[in-house]
Amino acid sequence: MAKAKIDPLTLNVNTFQADPLLRDISSSMPRAAQAQFSLLGQFAGSHEADELARLANHIKPQLRTSDAFGEGLNLVEYHPAWHALQRKAVGYGLHASVWDDMQRKTAGFGHQMRTMSLYLSSGLDAGHLTPSTSTHASLALILANPALNRDWSQKLLSRMYDSTDTAPSKKTGLLIGLAMSERKSGGSIDQIDTTATRVSEGLYRLHGEKWHVSAPMSDAFIVLAQTNDSGNAGVSCFLVPRLLQDSTQNNIEILRLREQIGYRSNPQAEMKLNSSFGFLLGNEGEGMRTILDAITLIRHDIGVISAGLMRSSLAKAVHFWRHNTHVQGDTLMPRVLADMALDVAGATALMMRVARSYDKASASPIDAAYARLMTPVAKYWVCKTSPNLISETMESVGSAAFAESSSLGRNHRDAVTNLIYETGSDLMTKDVLRVLTHGRDLFNAVVTDVTVDLGAAGVRTKQVLEACMSVCETDTGMSRLLTEQLALAGAASELKRAGAGQIAEAFMETRLGGAWRSSYGMLDARFDATRIVDLLYPPSQ
Repeated sequence: MAKAKIDPLTLNVNTFQADPLLRDISSSMPRAAQAQFSLLGQFAGSHEADELARLANHIKPQLRTSDAFGEGLNLVEYHPAWHALQRKAVGYGLHASVWDDMQRKTAGFGHQMRTMSLYLSSGLDAGHLTPSTSTHASLALILANPALNRDWSQKLLSRMYDSTDTAPSKKTGLLIGLAMSERKSGGSIDQIDTTATRVSEGLYRLHGEKWHVSAPMSDAFIVLAQTNDSGNAGVSCFLVPRLLQDSTQNNIEILRLREQIGYRSNPQAEMKLNSSFGFLLGNEGEGMRTILDAITLIRHDIGVISAGLMRSSLAKAVHFWRHNTHVQGDTLMPRVLADMALDVAGATALMMRVARSYDKASASPIDAAYARLMTPVAKYWVCKTSPNLISETMESVGSAAFAESSSLGRNHRDAVTNLIYETGSDLMTKDVLRVLTHGRDLFNAVVTDVTVDLGAAGVRTKQVLEACMSVCETDTGMSRLLTEQLALAGAASELKRAGAGQIAEAFMETRLGGAWRSSYGMLDARFDATRIVDLLYPPSQ
């Protein structure tokens, strides 16, 4: 009987159990959480999940503007594979677990547990995670509003995915999308023309067009609009339902679905608000301040997703190398894979450290400082690293990776898209400079935290960071250098603290101290490249 042929890019493994670093990072979390990670890892690494992701991207969502009789619909129809992935995401609480954990007063691992689950899920497909990330970020705003909390929170916290097109009050579960930026501002949100007119206390009518609308079939959207009715001119924040309580349209028109490089399973929409009802979130004229924490959470999610895409892509490249007899004798490939493995490990550890800072920020000043500074730092470095690394994994596999149906190609497209999701690289570095300018003590505290455990390498790294800080005070154009060096220091510190041994040492030796590297595969003979790959990607895969 002929032996079944192994697909070189199919793993079919438990992606949590197969990853020693993830198991080490999660070892201090509750056992129930680790059991959930294992269940999710079993699904995420399965043939079934891979096929669902392929179908959700290959058969794109379609906009239906009217029915057979010409009546307006404003419906985006998704392939059943999309809905299957949504049921898994919502079932595992990617949209709300932090907030229901807080209500239950669980052990302070809420952000870390959710981050681990998001990381495991992102190796499948980034697009299907958009409703979860936007709902997660929006929940804090809604829970802070007594009236909306009463009417919306129970169903937002539900683990039931409900795709029916009906009023929020009639559904078993709800999701929130984002409709903040506009055409002239591109992906930014600092130029808003949409207006909101007060109807009654907390209730407004909104007029305008939105450019980047995520998850267009969400039950409501977070919207920014200009207000001046009460003398508080400025941008305000609103929750705008897609359907009203009688299940009729809330005068929201989906103009078109935008073709994108990535996130093909969930295209952005252009949307018009025609005197649509919206509920005020926060204070009038303080919209940017209101959504600040939400933006921080979204930035972190984008970094986590990029790290997950990197891990998934490299695991497949390693699997291909091990099972392809044509490349097994290649002496360069192990060094290329090992070099990439160090960045994936560093990105993973750094994103989990940021999540831990969120869990501890209320009781720890240093964690609060870390959360403030390292969120844009991590988002910058991980999202910058991801496209190049995934491109390298595609090159290592060859022409099959560049086929339209290839999961590596999908990962690369999604990684490129993540560069501009929730603002691009320059805005991340400007945020870092803002902390340097207005919170130097905070900045210094984080620099000490990320270098204190690195030994002699930490001394050199601190000197590099201080030199970068001095340069940036007179030349803000060097902010990318400072941001990247700070990210590398943070990643090295977390690998060291995680007890990563040879991995941490190799990362520090090759990444710290201002070393310049233009491509992968530059590890020299001092490092056992095959051993590094085997430690992070055990051969049992």
